[in-house]
Amino acid sequence: MHDITPILEPIHIAATNGKSLRFFRSPVKDPDMPWFAVDDIPKCFDLSRLARMVLEIIKREPKWADVRYRVSTIDGVVTIASHDAAKGFFGAAEQQGELPKSALMTYLEAAAPATKKLLDAAGIKLGSPEMYAWVRQAIGDLGDQAVLNPNTALFLAMERYGEVVERDGERFIRIVVPDQD
Repeated sequence: MHDITPILEPIHIAATNGKSLRFFRSPVKDPDMPWFAVDDIPKCFDLSRLARMVLEIIKREPKWADVRYRVSTIDGVVTIASHDAAKGFFGAAEQQGELPKSALMTYLEAAAPATKKLLDAAGIKLGSPEMYAWVRQAIGDLGDQAVLNPNTALFLAMERYGEVVERDGERFIRIVVPDQD
């Protein structure tokens, strides 16, 4: 386990199922997707005993040491883990019937504003070529993920066919796929 850091503020706190889910800047690399407070997951999701045990393994087992850190917050010391650890946990729990099929999407929706805050801090606009480069660098090689992960497929469609739309001061990405005649 890594040493405890000085007090860190979350970059975003999402209300997930009526509870707080904290997100933090990566302690490892930049750019990186937001990291999450492991202890918040059982509060935000109705976890089975088995799913709670898996989270405890992520927090304590040496083989998971590269995807977790202990950090000091205003509320005390918490374990944070990487975005990849969250995707793996939620994906496996959904697949094994330990969580509803919507759990990963709920997590990703909660993480989206934290990601936007990281992009804003880097001076990167939503939908810009720099955004796609930042995300690719943060998540690493996509490989065959698009086949296995609908979120990766959506990202690739945004990158290829997305156009930025501004409405009421907000920026959105609309995907317009050309006819495939």
